Amino acid sequence: MADENVVYASSTTTPGWRGIKIRLIQGEKWEADDAFVKERPEFFTTDVPGARRNPIEQQSAAPGESSLARSPRTSTTAAAKAKEAKAAAKAKAKEAKAKAEA
Repeated sequence: MADENVVYASSTTTPGWRGIKIRLIQGEKWEADDAFVKERPEFFTTDVPGARRNPIEQQSAAPGESSLARSPRTSTTAAAKAKEAKAAAKAKAKEAKAKAEA
């Protein structure tokens, strides 16, 4: 049974009111006779919020599952530098081999 003296924020938003910003979080309970609620009813509903619409994402694999996400062990810059150094070493070795065969 819903309480007739309360309303709930219908979305998460930050509307302006009388020169200030009001932070609303979806499902947040407000008194129905609050001045802000009376002046800005478009941000509220009488429907009691149900289950979360956006479930929290699981951060690790459950037992028996594999996680495809991997965290990088080196920074992108360090990885790029290592790749360039490897390519330069390979080119230098190829030049040395060609020079030795000539």
